[in-house]
Amino acid sequence: MSVNHGKGLKRRTIPLNEDARSILLELGYYKQKGSNQLLFIGQRGVMTPRGIESTYSKIR
Repeated sequence: MSVNHGKGLKRRTIPLNEDARSILLELGYYKQKGSNQLLFIGQRGVMTPRGIESTYSKIR
């Protein structure tokens, strides 16, 4: 996975484990790739990293 919002807008590659990749596939990340559409949205708006972790750790 690549991110363009690193320091100095440098492109960065982020390694993801198998669980993270499968969750992204389930959420349709690759269909939205290149858009500005948010992927992790909760009842109150954008989810925090902790909220994402707790939500998806219950699924697995």
